Amino acid sequence: MPVRILIADPDESFGLMLKQILELNGEYVADAHTTGSATLASAHKRKPDLLIVDAALADMSAAALIASMQLIRPGISVMLIPLGNTLPDEFQRLGVRGILTKPFFVGNLGKHISDVLGTQIRPLVEMPSSFTRSLGKPPVSASAIINKQSATPGETKPSTTANPVQSQPQQPPEPAIKSNAT
Repeated sequence: MPVRILIADPDESFGLMLKQILELNGEYVADAHTTGSATLASAHKRKPDLLIVDAALADMSAAALIASMQLIRPGISVMLIPLGNTLPDEFQRLGVRGILTKPFFVGNLGKHISDVLGTQIRPLVEMPSSFTRSLGKPPVSASAIINKQSATPGETKPSTTANPVQSQPQQPPEPAIKSNAT
């Protein structure tokens, strides 16, 4: 049975993007809403397992939404998208179990959710190796790592890559011109 997630974020495009990312692997079913009242109405129908709420909701405070949601679904897991990078005390008292800061790395989202739910990590997207290689960093060979690690302190291993900047040959300084004028 998939995990049911409700998203309350005033940024409609962010909420829809988050919903789509969560549903990619089939383990999550998500609904995204831009207001607290729409989120509460959906909670009565869907019975969510997790609420992801942005602290910047316009129609009600995130704290009021969380408290109301806990009346509908006692024990619901909650993640907060805070205005800063930390969980304010008022949300700790409400039982918020995790934070999701904007921006975030999609590859870490599954881990954040599993931490909050207390479940196994469920990767949201498996990136093919051809994609990760196309990001610009070639795979590192084991011998390159071993050579780097085997260098003694202060010793440098010869570089196998050519220096892309070619230095110009140094010209000897021209002799100073002496005047024979008297």
